[in-house]
Amino acid sequence: ITSQEQFDKLNKNVRFIQFANNCCNEGSFSELDLSSFNNLETVDIGDDSLQNVNRVRITGLEKLHTVRVGSKVFNQDESDAMDKVFEVRNCISLTEVSINRYSFSTFSKLDLEQLPALQAIQFGDTEKESRNFLNAPLDIKNLPNLHSITIGVDSFLHSKSADVKNVTKLSNV
Repeated sequence: ITSQEQFDKLNKNVRFIQFANNCCNEGSFSELDLSSFNNLETVDIGDDSLQNVNRVRITGLEKLHTVRVGSKVFNQDESDAMDKVFEVRNCISLTEVSINRYSFSTFSKLDLEQLPALQAIQFGDTEKESRNFLNAPLDIKNLPNLHSITIGVDSFLHSKSADVKNVTKLSNV
């Protein structure tokens, strides 16, 4: 996908969605809701894309396995940062969420909940400045198979709280 127009015309039965690098940066593209793509298995978002999106919603996708977000995605506009939300819920087959450096920097809410198969979450790079979710609380609930959380340098830097509940297999932070 290289534009909002392409995304809007996308067949809802696709199994794989890939956003190219440096694309979908139209000012009118302010929300990314993938919840109607019921057969979706993988989401792959290239670097420097979707700069004006302020809400990402991925909910109820039973076949989704992987969400990968490149560098500098969802981070351009700092206005109204308090309203920027990344929500992933009720995706029973999701095993991996990987977010590269400088993505979601201006988002104020991260909501990962009811993801029973999720095993690994990565926010940036542990050896390089990453700055993911600078002002967002770390809110992770009901992830019974989560084994690993990687939090990059300066991610959640200004967060005032962390709420981690029902992650009984977590062994690597």
